Amino acid sequence: MQTYQLDFLALIRHYFFQEPIDEILAYDSLYILARDQHLIPMIYESCRELDHFKQADPAIQTQMRYSAIGQIITQQQYDHELERINECFKQDGLKPLVLKGRICRETYPQPDYRCSADEDLLIKTEDYPRYAKILTANGYICQARAEVDETILKHSQTINFTNHHLTLELHIHPFGTNHELHQRMNRYFLDSCDHPYYSEPFYTLQPTEHYLFLIFHLYKHFLSAGVGVRQLLDLLLYKKAYADKIDMAFIDQALEDMHITKLYDALMQCGDTYLHFPYEKPKFKQKLEPLMENLLVSGCTGSFSATQAYSSAFTNSMVSRSEGNRLSQIGYLLFPSLGQMQKVYPVLKEHPKRLPIYWCKRYRRIFRKILHKDFDVNESLSIAKQRAKLYRQYDIFGR
Repeated sequence: MQTYQLDFLALIRHYFFQEPIDEILAYDSLYILARDQHLIPMIYESCRELDHFKQADPAIQTQMRYSAIGQIITQQQYDHELERINECFKQDGLKPLVLKGRICRETYPQPDYRCSADEDLLIKTEDYPRYAKILTANGYICQARAEVDETILKHSQTINFTNHHLTLELHIHPFGTNHELHQRMNRYFLDSCDHPYYSEPFYTLQPTEHYLFLIFHLYKHFLSAGVGVRQLLDLLLYKKAYADKIDMAFIDQALEDMHITKLYDALMQCGDTYLHFPYEKPKFKQKLEPLMENLLVSGCTGSFSATQAYSSAFTNSMVSRSEGNRLSQIGYLLFPSLGQMQKVYPVLKEHPKRLPIYWCKRYRRIFRKILHKDFDVNESLSIAKQRAKLYRQYDIFGR
């Protein structure tokens, strides 16, 4: 790992455990990394206590300070709005389960420092019309590409609403329905809405379920374009906060069933080795640096750039087709299977013959990004090659 990446990890340890930090030189690189990982407030909190940060370039000090303050204030506004709209749901007898962001935030020393781009709610499919009515009455706009009908409700993972301030993701099916792997994940949460866990002022998943949801969510992003340090921190902090309420025997069995055991074990070892969250009983002797490097370069959810986001198509090609040649990998990017395209365009479930039309839409979008230099094919292939190695190292898909 590069020096600034090691410094980034040291600043996280300083934030949580007040560990001492040696002199840091590359604050500009640190700022970019913290921005891509969505951890600027936490990193700035550690930096501002350091004498040598006060001697750094005033411009980077100002940029980091303003970014941190701006994100904290925005998060406070998001939280206030989430509480307000949640009260509207309660008044109508609805009990949406708040996932990830707000619940994870409460496990951090300073909750506002764990920022979210949106908020996730798990709802019953049959209650969707009531949620839509309340949200519309409160100035929210549905962002679905088409009218939300029975087909959309049957197949969509989420339906998003925004009031141009807060975006809410209504999870109809927690992990989508297009891939058999996602359907298997969903089965663990079929009746979750019937036995909510109350964490003032919200309903959420039971602690064991929520911890498993966080693992699956991380895993899903890991299998697509990548995942970052913040999601690892969510796991580590949630496990610590709810240690006496999580049934780890159930978790271990679920991980084994989903072929996540080796990856989960490596993540916990990374948390111990690089972030100093104790993990007493590692199951496998693993080489951790490649995984930690991948977490550091992937951004928060692997989609901070088109180059990173499209690497997932190349990774899937390499894994499913034993790598193949570069031309076949690019073909996989340009001509995704019907199942892959249905994830983005649910209308194709009812009208599969329209696939060539939506391929053309994809070409236009990809080539526009190439022309604007937002997408580097060679770099994306390089990212995919490294990720394919990780897939094999951690026995992803049981291979």
